[in-house]
Amino acid sequence: MNQQWKHLISTANGHFSSQAYHSALSLYQKALSLLETDWSIHLQQHPDNALAAMMVTHFNLADTWQALDQAEQACIQFEQACSFIHQLIERPGLSESIRHSAIRAAGRLDMEWACCVKQHSRNLPEQHKRHYANAHLALEQISYRQMH
Repeated sequence: MNQQWKHLISTANGHFSSQAYHSALSLYQKALSLLETDWSIHLQQHPDNALAAMMVTHFNLADTWQALDQAEQACIQFEQACSFIHQLIERPGLSESIRHSAIRAAGRLDMEWACCVKQHSRNLPEQHKRHYANAHLALEQISYRQMH
């Protein structure tokens, strides 16, 4: 994976560990932007690493939003990750190995998102709970369809 992305993530992780969440958030957002800019190239050159990097970055962003007591923003981040993974799985010509990796990543996404919704259920607007429920069903359908 790109050295610049690795440096951004490493630096952001240090800020997160030091509870400098706003700095971490900014660096994670830069890392995501960097991945998105050359996504097709990353996917062609190192598909497994590219997928892992994309999901790690989304998860780190969601964790940082939660650390900032911004559960709604964390849910929005999960929604963006879900949209990304859904588009990837449905992408024509995608190799079966990457499709299976993406389906596994979707399972992890579902688990992380469910924990966020459960943890913040009292203060989370209903629309975010519905978005999760709808995404959960969509991910289950994709997974089922790919397995059969």
